[in-house]
Amino acid sequence: MKKLILTFILALALFTSCGGKVPNLEDRIIEDIDQEYEYTGIVETLELDVYQQGTHQIRMDDDDLVIIQSQSFDLNRYLEKRVIVKGYYVKVIGDAEPVLSVMEIEFEDGSASDEFLDYENRLYGFSFSYPGVWELAEDSEGLSLMEDDYKWVDIVLYNDKTDLDAFVSSQESGKGTSVTIGAQRSLRFLDGSVIRMYIPNPPKKKIYKIIFNEESKDADEEKGIFYDFLESIQLIYMSIKKGDKCGGKEDIKCGEDYRCELDSAEEDADGICVSLTPEDTDLDCPFIPVPRDCRDYRIAEYSKTTGCPTRYECVDSENGLREEEFNVEALTGTIKKYQDQILDAEGAKIIQYELTESENLIAVIYEFEEGKYKTLYSFTPSANEFNFIEKAHFKEGEDRDWELISGEDVQSNYQKTIIKPSVGGNEDYDPREVSEDMRLYENPHKDFSLEYPKNWYYRSFGAINNTRWVVGFADKSLDYLSDAIITVSILEDEPSDSDFGYFTVRDRDDETIYVAEGPGELQETIDLMADSIQ
Repeated sequence: MKKLILTFILALALFTSCGGKVPNLEDRIIEDIDQEYEYTGIVETLELDVYQQGTHQIRMDDDDLVIIQSQSFDLNRYLEKRVIVKGYYVKVIGDAEPVLSVMEIEFEDGSASDEFLDYENRLYGFSFSYPGVWELAEDSEGLSLMEDDYKWVDIVLYNDKTDLDAFVSSQESGKGTSVTIGAQRSLRFLDGSVIRMYIPNPPKKKIYKIIFNEESKDADEEKGIFYDFLESIQLIYMSIKKGDKCGGKEDIKCGEDYRCELDSAEEDADGICVSLTPEDTDLDCPFIPVPRDCRDYRIAEYSKTTGCPTRYECVDSENGLREEEFNVEALTGTIKKYQDQILDAEGAKIIQYELTESENLIAVIYEFEEGKYKTLYSFTPSANEFNFIEKAHFKEGEDRDWELISGEDVQSNYQKTIIKPSVGGNEDYDPREVSEDMRLYENPHKDFSLEYPKNWYYRSFGAINNTRWVVGFADKSLDYLSDAIITVSILEDEPSDSDFGYFTVRDRDDETIYVAEGPGELQETIDLMADSIQ
Protein backbone atom coordinates (compact mmCIF):
# COMPACT_ATOMS: atom_id res chain seq x y z
CA MET A 1 0.00 0.00 0.00
CA LYS A 2 2.85 2.38 0.86
CA LYS A 3 4.52 1.57 -2.46
CA LEU A 4 1.28 2.36 -4.33
CA ILE A 5 0.88 5.72 -2.56
CA LEU A 6 4.53 6.63 -3.25
CA THR A 7 4.11 5.79 -6.96
CA PHE A 8 1.00 7.97 -7.16
CA ILE A 9 2.80 10.91 -5.49
CA LEU A 10 5.75 10.67 -7.92
CA ALA A 11 3.42 10.50 -10.92
CA LEU A 12 1.43 13.48 -9.65
CA ALA A 13 4.62 15.49 -9.12
CA LEU A 14 5.78 14.74 -12.67
CA PHE A 15 2.37 15.60 -14.12
CA THR A 16 2.27 18.92 -12.17
CA SER A 17 5.84 19.89 -13.11
CA CYS A 18 4.91 19.64 -16.78
CA GLY A 19 2.08 22.12 -16.46
CA GLY A 20 -0.64 19.45 -16.29
CA LYS A 21 0.36 17.85 -19.62
CA VAL A 22 2.14 14.64 -20.51
CA PRO A 23 5.74 15.70 -21.33
CA ASN A 24 6.73 15.40 -24.97
CA LEU A 25 9.87 13.69 -26.23
CA GLU A 26 12.13 16.73 -25.93
CA ASP A 27 10.90 17.36 -22.37
CA ARG A 28 11.55 13.76 -21.37
CA ILE A 29 15.09 13.34 -22.68
CA ILE A 30 18.33 15.25 -22.27
CA GLU A 31 21.21 14.20 -24.51
CA ASP A 32 24.35 12.99 -22.78
CA ILE A 33 26.91 14.57 -25.10
CA ASP A 34 29.93 13.56 -23.04
CA GLN A 35 30.62 10.39 -25.03
CA GLU A 36 29.71 8.96 -28.42
CA TYR A 37 28.95 5.22 -28.59
CA GLU A 38 29.16 2.85 -31.54
CA TYR A 39 27.40 -0.52 -31.98
CA THR A 40 27.18 -3.12 -34.75
CA GLY A 41 24.25 -5.47 -35.11
CA ILE A 42 20.84 -6.15 -36.63
CA VAL A 43 18.03 -3.59 -36.37
CA GLU A 44 14.79 -4.97 -34.89
CA THR A 45 11.45 -3.46 -33.94
CA LEU A 46 10.86 -2.72 -30.27
CA GLU A 47 7.77 -4.16 -28.60
CA LEU A 48 5.32 -1.48 -27.50
CA ASP A 49 5.77 -0.65 -23.80
CA VAL A 50 4.26 2.47 -22.23
CA TYR A 51 7.11 2.56 -19.72
CA GLN A 52 9.91 2.31 -22.28
CA GLN A 53 11.25 4.96 -24.63
CA GLY A 54 12.84 4.19 -27.97
CA THR A 55 11.45 2.80 -31.20
CA HIS A 56 13.89 0.05 -32.26
CA GLN A 57 16.71 -2.07 -30.91
CA ILE A 58 20.09 -3.33 -32.09
CA ARG A 59 20.79 -7.03 -31.52
CA MET A 60 24.53 -7.67 -31.38
CA ASP A 61 26.36 -10.94 -32.03
CA ASP A 62 26.35 -11.87 -28.33
CA ASP A 63 22.55 -11.25 -28.26
CA ASP A 64 22.98 -8.10 -26.16
CA LEU A 65 20.37 -5.46 -26.98
CA VAL A 66 20.67 -1.68 -27.24
CA ILE A 67 17.47 0.36 -27.49
CA ILE A 68 17.67 3.11 -30.11
CA GLN A 69 15.67 5.97 -31.58
CA SER A 70 16.37 8.69 -34.12
CA GLN A 71 14.90 12.00 -35.14
CA SER A 72 17.12 12.08 -38.25
CA PHE A 73 16.65 8.62 -39.83
CA ASP A 74 13.73 6.36 -40.65
CA LEU A 75 14.95 3.27 -38.81
CA ASN A 76 12.28 1.10 -40.44
CA ARG A 77 14.36 1.18 -43.61
CA TYR A 78 17.09 -0.76 -41.80
CA LEU A 79 14.95 -3.53 -40.28
CA GLU A 80 16.63 -6.96 -40.27
CA LYS A 81 19.83 -5.50 -41.72
CA ARG A 82 23.30 -5.38 -40.19
CA VAL A 83 24.32 -1.80 -39.52
CA ILE A 84 26.80 0.32 -37.62
CA VAL A 85 25.19 3.04 -35.52
CA LYS A 86 26.78 5.94 -33.68
CA GLY A 87 25.10 8.20 -31.20
CA TYR A 88 24.65 9.43 -27.65
CA TYR A 89 22.69 8.00 -24.76
CA VAL A 90 19.79 10.05 -23.55
CA LYS A 91 18.39 10.22 -20.04
CA VAL A 92 15.09 8.48 -19.48
CA ILE A 93 12.30 8.56 -16.94
CA GLY A 94 12.26 6.21 -13.97
CA ASP A 95 13.54 2.67 -14.43
CA ALA A 96 13.26 2.60 -18.22
CA GLU A 97 16.19 1.16 -20.17
CA PRO A 98 18.70 3.73 -21.52
CA VAL A 99 18.17 4.79 -25.11
CA LEU A 100 20.78 5.59 -27.77
CA SER A 101 19.90 8.57 -29.95
CA VAL A 102 21.26 7.59 -33.39
CA MET A 103 23.22 10.36 -35.09
CA GLU A 104 24.89 8.23 -37.82
CA ILE A 105 23.95 4.90 -39.41
CA GLU A 106 25.47 2.86 -42.23
CA PHE A 107 25.42 -0.72 -43.43
CA GLU A 108 28.14 -2.93 -42.02
CA ASP A 109 29.30 -4.01 -45.48
CA GLY A 110 30.28 -0.43 -46.23
CA SER A 111 27.47 0.31 -48.66
CA ALA A 112 25.78 3.65 -48.37
CA SER A 113 22.47 4.28 -46.65
CA ASP A 114 19.29 3.37 -48.53
CA GLU A 115 17.60 6.47 -47.12
CA PHE A 116 15.36 8.02 -49.78
CA LEU A 117 15.57 11.67 -50.75
CA ASP A 118 12.76 13.78 -52.15
CA TYR A 119 12.97 15.74 -55.41
CA GLU A 120 10.43 18.22 -56.74
CA ASN A 121 10.54 20.33 -59.88
CA ARG A 122 7.43 22.38 -60.49
CA LEU A 123 8.69 23.61 -63.84
CA TYR A 124 9.08 20.03 -65.08
CA GLY A 125 5.81 19.06 -63.39
CA PHE A 126 6.71 16.11 -61.17
CA SER A 127 8.14 15.00 -57.85
CA PHE A 128 9.61 11.65 -56.76
CA SER A 129 11.75 9.93 -54.15
CA TYR A 130 15.07 8.29 -54.91
CA PRO A 131 17.69 6.41 -52.84
CA GLY A 132 20.47 8.41 -51.25
CA VAL A 133 23.04 6.14 -52.90
CA TRP A 134 22.00 7.59 -56.26
CA GLU A 135 23.28 10.98 -57.38
CA LEU A 136 20.95 13.32 -59.24
CA ALA A 137 22.14 15.46 -62.15
CA GLU A 138 20.12 17.94 -64.23
CA ASP A 139 20.75 19.08 -67.77
CA SER A 140 18.82 20.87 -70.51
CA GLU A 141 16.98 17.72 -71.58
CA GLY A 142 16.03 16.30 -68.19
CA LEU A 143 17.54 14.39 -65.28
CA SER A 144 19.88 11.49 -64.60
CA LEU A 145 20.21 9.27 -61.54
CA MET A 146 23.54 7.52 -61.16
CA GLU A 147 25.75 5.68 -58.72
CA ASP A 148 29.55 5.47 -58.94
CA ASP A 149 29.48 6.99 -62.43
CA TYR A 150 26.99 4.34 -63.61
CA LYS A 151 23.83 5.90 -64.97
CA TRP A 152 20.84 3.88 -63.73
CA VAL A 153 17.99 6.17 -64.79
CA ASP A 154 17.52 8.81 -67.48
CA ILE A 155 14.48 11.10 -67.47
CA VAL A 156 13.95 12.90 -70.79
CA LEU A 157 11.34 15.68 -71.10
CA TYR A 158 9.32 16.28 -74.26
CA ASN A 159 7.35 19.54 -74.40
CA ASP A 160 4.14 20.38 -76.29
CA LYS A 161 3.06 16.73 -76.35
CA THR A 162 -0.47 15.70 -75.36
CA ASP A 163 -1.22 12.50 -77.30
CA LEU A 164 0.64 9.67 -75.56
CA ASP A 165 -0.12 6.94 -78.12
CA ALA A 166 0.79 9.09 -81.12
CA PHE A 167 4.06 10.18 -79.52
CA VAL A 168 5.03 6.66 -78.45
CA SER A 169 4.31 5.26 -81.91
CA SER A 170 6.91 7.68 -83.26
CA GLN A 171 9.45 6.41 -80.72
CA GLU A 172 8.79 2.67 -80.47
CA SER A 173 7.88 -0.26 -82.65
CA GLY A 174 5.25 -2.57 -81.22
CA LYS A 175 2.62 -2.11 -78.54
CA GLY A 176 3.64 -1.29 -74.99
CA THR A 177 2.08 -2.50 -71.77
CA SER A 178 -0.39 -0.10 -70.14
CA VAL A 179 0.47 0.73 -66.54
CA THR A 180 -0.67 3.52 -64.21
CA ILE A 181 1.95 5.91 -62.85
CA GLY A 182 1.14 9.15 -61.09
CA ALA A 183 -2.59 8.50 -61.77
CA GLN A 184 -1.86 8.58 -65.49
CA ARG A 185 -2.14 5.84 -68.08
CA SER A 186 1.45 5.21 -69.08
CA LEU A 187 3.24 2.77 -71.38
CA ARG A 188 6.10 0.39 -70.63
CA PHE A 189 8.55 -1.25 -73.06
CA LEU A 190 11.27 -3.86 -72.57
CA ASP A 191 14.26 -4.03 -74.86
CA GLY A 192 16.76 -6.59 -73.63
CA SER A 193 18.22 -5.18 -70.44
CA VAL A 194 16.56 -1.76 -70.81
CA ILE A 195 13.15 -0.67 -69.48
CA ARG A 196 11.49 2.38 -71.02
CA MET A 197 8.48 4.14 -69.50
CA TYR A 198 6.39 6.90 -71.11
CA ILE A 199 4.36 9.03 -68.69
CA PRO A 200 2.12 11.92 -69.85
CA ASN A 201 1.30 15.14 -68.02
CA PRO A 202 -1.57 16.54 -70.16
CA PRO A 203 -2.15 19.86 -68.33
CA LYS A 204 1.51 20.77 -68.77
CA LYS A 205 1.61 19.29 -72.29
CA LYS A 206 4.63 17.16 -71.41
CA ILE A 207 5.59 13.52 -71.82
CA TYR A 208 8.36 12.01 -69.69
CA LYS A 209 10.49 9.19 -71.04
CA ILE A 210 12.12 7.29 -68.17
CA ILE A 211 14.84 4.78 -69.05
CA PHE A 212 16.26 2.18 -66.68
CA ASN A 213 19.60 0.60 -67.62
CA GLU A 214 20.12 -2.73 -65.84
CA GLU A 215 23.46 -3.89 -67.25
CA SER A 216 25.21 -4.34 -63.93
CA LYS A 217 25.99 -7.06 -61.38
CA ASP A 218 23.53 -5.38 -58.99
CA ALA A 219 20.76 -5.10 -61.58
CA ASP A 220 18.15 -7.14 -59.71
CA GLU A 221 18.46 -5.09 -56.53
CA GLU A 222 18.53 -1.81 -58.43
CA LYS A 223 15.50 -2.84 -60.50
CA GLY A 224 13.53 -3.26 -57.29
CA ILE A 225 14.59 0.24 -56.25
CA PHE A 226 13.61 1.49 -59.69
CA TYR A 227 10.05 0.22 -59.25
CA ASP A 228 9.92 1.90 -55.82
CA PHE A 229 11.04 5.08 -57.56
CA LEU A 230 8.25 4.75 -60.16
CA GLU A 231 5.63 4.27 -57.44
CA SER A 232 6.78 7.49 -55.76
CA ILE A 233 6.26 9.65 -58.86
CA GLN A 234 3.60 12.32 -58.46
CA LEU A 235 2.66 14.74 -61.21
CA ILE A 236 2.34 18.42 -60.35
CA TYR A 237 -0.35 20.43 -62.07
CA MET A 238 -1.18 24.13 -62.08
CA SER A 239 -3.83 25.49 -59.72
CA ILE A 240 -4.57 29.07 -58.72
CA LYS A 241 -3.41 30.25 -55.32
CA LYS A 242 -5.61 32.18 -52.88
CA GLY A 243 -6.05 35.90 -53.19
CA ASP A 244 -8.37 38.78 -52.25
CA LYS A 245 -12.08 38.25 -51.77
CA CYS A 246 -14.39 38.89 -54.71
CA GLY A 247 -17.97 38.21 -55.78
CA GLY A 248 -20.58 37.74 -53.06
CA LYS A 249 -23.62 39.92 -52.48
CA GLU A 250 -21.41 42.99 -52.83
CA ASP A 251 -20.26 41.76 -56.28
CA ILE A 252 -16.65 42.74 -55.51
CA LYS A 253 -14.54 43.05 -58.63
CA CYS A 254 -10.90 42.03 -59.07
CA GLY A 255 -8.12 44.27 -60.29
CA GLU A 256 -6.43 44.23 -63.67
CA ASP A 257 -4.74 40.90 -64.63
CA TYR A 258 -6.91 39.07 -62.07
CA ARG A 259 -10.19 37.25 -62.36
CA CYS A 260 -12.74 36.10 -59.80
CA GLU A 261 -12.64 32.35 -59.01
CA LEU A 262 -16.09 31.54 -57.52
CA ASP A 263 -16.45 28.67 -55.04
CA SER A 264 -19.82 27.58 -56.49
CA ALA A 265 -22.28 28.28 -59.30
CA GLU A 266 -24.89 29.69 -56.92
CA GLU A 267 -26.05 33.27 -57.16
CA ASP A 268 -24.04 35.67 -54.97
CA ALA A 269 -21.33 33.00 -54.48
CA ASP A 270 -18.11 34.20 -52.87
CA GLY A 271 -14.77 33.88 -54.63
CA ILE A 272 -11.13 34.94 -54.64
CA CYS A 273 -9.12 36.99 -57.07
CA VAL A 274 -6.56 34.89 -58.88
CA SER A 275 -3.77 35.96 -61.15
CA LEU A 276 -3.94 35.41 -64.89
CA THR A 277 -0.14 35.25 -65.01
CA PRO A 278 1.16 31.64 -64.90
CA GLU A 279 4.27 32.67 -62.93
CA ASP A 280 2.04 33.90 -60.09
CA THR A 281 0.19 30.61 -59.66
CA ASP A 282 0.60 27.92 -57.06
CA LEU A 283 1.13 24.36 -58.30
CA ASP A 284 -0.72 22.36 -55.64
CA CYS A 285 -4.09 21.04 -56.74
CA PRO A 286 -7.10 20.64 -54.43
CA PHE A 287 -8.01 17.18 -53.13
CA ILE A 288 -10.38 15.20 -55.33
CA PRO A 289 -11.72 11.90 -53.88
CA VAL A 290 -11.07 8.75 -55.90
CA PRO A 291 -13.85 6.21 -56.63
CA ARG A 292 -14.65 3.76 -53.85
CA ASP A 293 -13.48 0.14 -54.03
CA CYS A 294 -10.89 1.17 -56.60
CA ARG A 295 -7.52 -0.59 -56.44
CA ASP A 296 -5.96 1.59 -59.11
CA TYR A 297 -7.16 4.76 -60.78
CA ARG A 298 -6.21 7.49 -63.20
CA ILE A 299 -7.33 10.99 -64.14
CA ALA A 300 -10.43 11.20 -66.32
CA GLU A 301 -11.05 14.97 -66.51
CA TYR A 302 -9.20 18.23 -65.88
CA SER A 303 -10.30 21.75 -65.03
CA LYS A 304 -10.06 23.97 -68.09
CA THR A 305 -9.12 26.94 -65.93
CA THR A 306 -6.63 25.43 -63.51
CA GLY A 307 -5.36 22.32 -65.27
CA CYS A 308 -6.03 20.31 -62.11
CA PRO A 309 -7.73 16.89 -62.06
CA THR A 310 -11.48 17.12 -61.41
CA ARG A 311 -12.46 13.46 -61.73
CA TYR A 312 -10.77 10.07 -61.45
CA GLU A 313 -11.82 6.72 -62.91
CA CYS A 314 -11.06 3.15 -61.86
CA VAL A 315 -8.52 1.25 -63.88
CA ASP A 316 -9.42 -2.15 -62.44
CA SER A 317 -13.17 -2.05 -63.05
CA GLU A 318 -15.16 -3.71 -65.83
CA ASN A 319 -14.29 -0.96 -68.28
CA GLY A 320 -11.30 -3.01 -69.40
CA LEU A 321 -8.73 -0.33 -68.83
CA ARG A 322 -6.51 -2.55 -66.70
CA GLU A 323 -3.80 -4.74 -68.19
CA GLU A 324 -4.77 -7.80 -70.20
CA GLU A 325 -5.66 -11.07 -68.46
CA PHE A 326 -2.63 -12.79 -67.00
CA ASN A 327 -0.93 -15.04 -69.56
CA VAL A 328 0.84 -18.06 -68.04
CA GLU A 329 2.29 -19.12 -71.39
CA ALA A 330 3.83 -15.67 -71.92
CA LEU A 331 5.38 -15.83 -68.44
CA THR A 332 6.96 -19.26 -68.84
CA GLY A 333 7.79 -18.42 -72.44
CA THR A 334 9.84 -15.40 -71.33
CA ILE A 335 11.76 -17.60 -68.87
CA LYS A 336 12.41 -20.18 -71.57
CA LYS A 337 13.50 -17.54 -74.08
CA TYR A 338 16.01 -15.90 -71.72
CA GLN A 339 16.72 -19.04 -69.70
CA ASP A 340 20.52 -18.79 -69.68
CA GLN A 341 20.49 -15.16 -68.55
CA ILE A 342 17.68 -15.51 -65.98
CA LEU A 343 18.95 -18.71 -64.35
CA ASP A 344 22.62 -17.85 -64.88
CA ALA A 345 23.07 -21.55 -65.67
CA GLU A 346 23.80 -22.15 -69.34
CA GLY A 347 22.38 -25.42 -70.58
CA ALA A 348 20.14 -26.05 -67.55
CA LYS A 349 17.09 -28.30 -67.99
CA ILE A 350 13.89 -26.80 -66.57
CA ILE A 351 11.79 -29.44 -64.80
CA GLN A 352 8.82 -27.42 -63.58
CA TYR A 353 7.56 -24.03 -62.43
CA GLU A 354 5.75 -23.19 -59.18
CA LEU A 355 3.52 -20.15 -59.70
CA THR A 356 1.84 -17.95 -57.08
CA GLU A 357 -0.02 -15.57 -59.37
CA SER A 358 -1.61 -13.51 -56.57
CA GLU A 359 1.82 -12.45 -55.30
CA ASN A 360 3.59 -12.28 -58.69
CA LEU A 361 6.01 -15.04 -57.67
CA ILE A 362 7.34 -17.95 -59.71
CA ALA A 363 9.91 -20.58 -58.79
CA VAL A 364 11.89 -22.36 -61.50
CA ILE A 365 13.10 -25.90 -60.71
CA TYR A 366 15.89 -27.11 -62.95
CA GLU A 367 18.77 -29.57 -63.28
CA PHE A 368 22.27 -28.22 -63.82
CA GLU A 369 25.65 -29.99 -63.68
CA GLU A 370 24.32 -33.11 -61.89
CA GLY A 371 22.47 -31.05 -59.27
CA LYS A 372 18.88 -29.94 -58.84
CA TYR A 373 18.12 -26.29 -58.02
CA LYS A 374 15.17 -23.99 -57.44
CA THR A 375 15.30 -20.23 -57.95
CA LEU A 376 12.41 -18.00 -56.85
CA TYR A 377 11.62 -14.78 -58.70
CA SER A 378 9.15 -11.94 -58.46
CA PHE A 379 7.91 -10.81 -61.86
CA THR A 380 6.30 -7.77 -63.48
CA PRO A 381 4.86 -7.44 -67.01
CA SER A 382 6.94 -5.51 -69.53
CA ALA A 383 5.47 -5.08 -73.01
CA ASN A 384 4.55 -8.63 -74.11
CA GLU A 385 7.20 -10.17 -71.84
CA PHE A 386 8.18 -10.00 -68.16
CA ASN A 387 10.91 -8.66 -65.89
CA PHE A 388 12.27 -10.86 -63.09
CA ILE A 389 13.94 -10.16 -59.74
CA GLU A 390 15.57 -13.04 -57.89
CA LYS A 391 14.19 -13.54 -54.36
CA ALA A 392 15.72 -16.85 -53.24
CA HIS A 393 17.95 -19.67 -54.48
CA PHE A 394 17.82 -23.31 -53.28
CA LYS A 395 19.72 -26.54 -53.82
CA GLU A 396 18.19 -29.97 -53.30
CA GLY A 397 19.73 -31.77 -50.33
CA GLU A 398 20.31 -35.46 -49.75
CA ASP A 399 16.88 -35.86 -48.13
CA ARG A 400 15.27 -34.09 -51.13
CA ASP A 401 14.48 -31.01 -49.06
CA TRP A 402 15.29 -27.64 -50.53
CA GLU A 403 18.28 -26.04 -48.78
CA LEU A 404 18.18 -22.22 -48.91
CA ILE A 405 21.43 -20.86 -50.34
CA SER A 406 20.57 -17.17 -50.62
CA GLY A 407 17.65 -14.77 -50.24
CA GLU A 408 14.34 -15.39 -48.46
CA ASP A 409 11.59 -17.87 -49.31
CA VAL A 410 8.71 -15.38 -49.61
CA GLN A 411 6.56 -17.98 -51.42
CA SER A 412 6.43 -20.58 -48.61
CA ASN A 413 3.12 -19.41 -47.11
CA TYR A 414 1.18 -19.26 -50.38
CA GLN A 415 -0.59 -21.79 -52.58
CA LYS A 416 1.38 -22.79 -55.68
CA THR A 417 0.30 -23.85 -59.14
CA ILE A 418 2.61 -26.51 -60.59
CA ILE A 419 3.40 -25.97 -64.27
CA LYS A 420 5.38 -28.41 -66.37
CA PRO A 421 7.29 -27.26 -69.47
CA SER A 422 5.38 -28.08 -72.64
CA VAL A 423 6.10 -31.53 -74.01
CA GLY A 424 6.46 -32.04 -77.75
CA GLY A 425 5.43 -28.46 -78.44
CA ASN A 426 2.11 -28.87 -76.63
CA GLU A 427 1.20 -25.43 -75.31
CA ASP A 428 -2.24 -26.50 -74.04
CA TYR A 429 -0.93 -27.75 -70.70
CA ASP A 430 -3.45 -27.16 -67.93
CA PRO A 431 -1.54 -26.15 -64.76
CA ARG A 432 -2.70 -27.60 -61.45
CA GLU A 433 -2.28 -26.59 -57.83
CA VAL A 434 -0.33 -28.86 -55.48
CA SER A 435 -0.44 -28.90 -51.68
CA GLU A 436 2.57 -27.54 -49.80
CA ASP A 437 3.56 -30.96 -48.40
CA MET A 438 3.18 -32.82 -51.73
CA ARG A 439 4.92 -33.05 -55.09
CA LEU A 440 3.59 -33.77 -58.54
CA TYR A 441 4.17 -36.95 -60.55
CA GLU A 442 3.29 -36.69 -64.23
CA ASN A 443 3.14 -39.33 -66.93
CA PRO A 444 2.62 -37.79 -70.39
CA HIS A 445 2.77 -41.27 -71.98
CA LYS A 446 -0.28 -42.51 -70.06
CA ASP A 447 -1.76 -39.01 -69.72
CA PHE A 448 -2.19 -38.76 -65.95
CA SER A 449 -0.68 -37.03 -62.95
CA LEU A 450 -0.98 -37.33 -59.18
CA GLU A 451 0.40 -35.93 -55.95
CA TYR A 452 2.76 -37.85 -53.70
CA PRO A 453 4.55 -37.06 -50.38
CA LYS A 454 7.06 -34.23 -50.80
CA ASN A 455 10.18 -36.05 -49.56
CA TRP A 456 9.47 -39.38 -51.25
CA TYR A 457 10.95 -40.92 -54.40
CA TYR A 458 9.22 -42.55 -57.34
CA ARG A 459 10.10 -44.85 -60.21
CA SER A 460 8.03 -46.02 -63.18
CA PHE A 461 8.30 -49.71 -64.06
CA GLY A 462 6.13 -49.76 -67.17
CA ALA A 463 3.61 -52.43 -68.15
CA ILE A 464 4.66 -55.39 -65.98
CA ASN A 465 2.88 -57.99 -63.83
CA ASN A 466 -0.32 -57.87 -65.92
CA THR A 467 -0.65 -54.10 -65.59
CA ARG A 468 -1.01 -51.42 -68.23
CA TRP A 469 1.46 -49.37 -66.18
CA VAL A 470 2.77 -49.28 -62.62
CA VAL A 471 4.75 -46.67 -60.69
CA GLY A 472 6.20 -47.15 -57.21
CA PHE A 473 6.68 -44.60 -54.42
CA ALA A 474 8.89 -44.84 -51.31
CA ASP A 475 10.74 -42.75 -48.76
CA LYS A 476 14.08 -43.79 -50.31
CA SER A 477 15.29 -44.36 -53.86
CA LEU A 478 13.85 -47.39 -55.68
CA ASP A 479 15.69 -49.96 -57.78
CA TYR A 480 13.00 -52.63 -57.90
CA LEU A 481 9.23 -52.68 -57.61
CA SER A 482 9.64 -54.57 -54.33
CA ASP A 483 11.26 -51.41 -52.88
CA ALA A 484 7.97 -49.50 -53.25
CA ILE A 485 5.83 -48.71 -50.20
CA ILE A 486 2.87 -47.48 -52.27
CA THR A 487 2.13 -48.34 -55.90
CA VAL A 488 -0.29 -46.86 -58.42
CA SER A 489 -1.21 -49.15 -61.30
CA ILE A 490 -3.40 -49.02 -64.38
CA LEU A 491 -5.44 -52.23 -64.62
CA GLU A 492 -8.28 -53.57 -66.76
CA ASP A 493 -10.17 -55.16 -63.86
CA GLU A 494 -10.54 -54.37 -60.18
CA PRO A 495 -8.57 -56.75 -57.92
CA SER A 496 -10.31 -58.72 -55.20
CA ASP A 497 -7.59 -58.07 -52.61
CA SER A 498 -4.08 -56.68 -52.24
CA ASP A 499 -0.79 -58.13 -51.01
CA PHE A 500 -0.06 -54.69 -49.52
CA GLY A 501 -3.02 -54.76 -47.13
CA TYR A 502 -5.07 -51.82 -48.47
CA PHE A 503 -6.10 -50.64 -51.92
CA THR A 504 -8.51 -48.14 -53.46
CA VAL A 505 -9.80 -47.78 -57.03
CA ARG A 506 -10.41 -44.79 -59.30
CA ASP A 507 -11.87 -44.85 -62.84
CA ARG A 508 -10.03 -43.87 -66.03
CA ASP A 509 -11.57 -42.54 -69.23
CA ASP A 510 -10.57 -45.56 -71.34
CA GLU A 511 -12.54 -48.17 -69.34
CA THR A 512 -9.46 -49.09 -67.32
CA ILE A 513 -8.94 -48.22 -63.66
CA TYR A 514 -6.29 -46.81 -61.33
CA VAL A 515 -5.43 -48.92 -58.30
CA ALA A 516 -3.47 -47.30 -55.45
CA GLU A 517 -2.30 -49.76 -52.81
CA GLY A 518 -0.05 -49.92 -49.78
CA PRO A 519 0.03 -50.79 -46.06
CA GLY A 520 -3.09 -50.13 -44.01
CA GLU A 521 -1.36 -47.62 -41.69
CA LEU A 522 -0.82 -45.38 -44.74
CA GLN A 523 -4.48 -45.47 -45.83
CA GLU A 524 -4.88 -41.68 -45.49
CA THR A 525 -1.85 -41.01 -47.70
CA ILE A 526 -2.99 -43.61 -50.26
CA ASP A 527 -6.46 -42.05 -50.43
CA LEU A 528 -4.95 -38.58 -50.87
CA MET A 529 -2.78 -39.80 -53.75
CA ALA A 530 -5.71 -41.59 -55.38
CA ASP A 531 -8.01 -38.59 -55.02
CA SER A 532 -5.36 -36.37 -56.66
CA ILE A 533 -5.18 -38.42 -59.87
CA GLN A 534 -6.05 -36.37 -62.94
